[in-house]
Amino acid sequence: LGETLKRLWKENRRLARQSTTDDLTGVLNRRGFFTVALQFANLAQRNKSLVGVMMIDLDHFKSINDRYGHNIGDLVLKKTANLLSDFLRSSDIIGRYGGEEFIVMLPYIDSSSLGIIAEKLRRIIEENPLEDVQTTISLGHAQGLLGDQFEEDFQELIKKADEALYQAKASGRNRVVEYRPQKNNSFPT
Repeated sequence: LGETLKRLWKENRRLARQSTTDDLTGVLNRRGFFTVALQFANLAQRNKSLVGVMMIDLDHFKSINDRYGHNIGDLVLKKTANLLSDFLRSSDIIGRYGGEEFIVMLPYIDSSSLGIIAEKLRRIIEENPLEDVQTTISLGHAQGLLGDQFEEDFQELIKKADEALYQAKASGRNRVVEYRPQKNNSFPT
C-alpha cells in the first residue's frame, strides 16, 4: 500500500507539473503563468507594490523556421527561455504566452528599473545567438499598481504591455517600448 501511494503521489506531481509547464521550453505555459501570477498580483495589491509586465516576441520567427527548420526553431525557443530564466530574478514569473511569445511578470519592481531590465534582456538575446541563427526580440512593457479589482487591473497591464509590443514591432523590431497612452488628437484641447 505504501509503495502504491508513493507511486500515485509521484504521478500526480508529474501530471500537475505537466499541466502548468510548457514541454518545449520548460517555463510555465499560459495556464501555469496565470495561476502563479494571479497569486502574486493579489499579494502585490495587498502590499501596494508596483507590478511590471513584459510581452516579448521573437522577431521574424517564421523566417527562422522556414530557413533552418522547425527543430532549430524549437532550439531558439528553448535558448530564449533559458536566457530569460537565467537573467531574471527567481521571484519573476516567466511564461510562454503562445507560439514565439513570452510573458513576464515582475512583482515588486522599482519604477525606474523595468525599462533598464527590458533593454538588458533585449541585448542578452541579441548577443547570444544559437550558433549562427541571429535572434532578436521586440519587447513591450507596462507597470502599475493593482487596485481592489486586481485581476482586471493585471489583465489591463498585460493589454498595455501587448500594445507596447506591437509598437515595438511596428517601429522596426529589435527594440523595447514602454507603454504610453496614445493621445487622441481628434478633439480640440
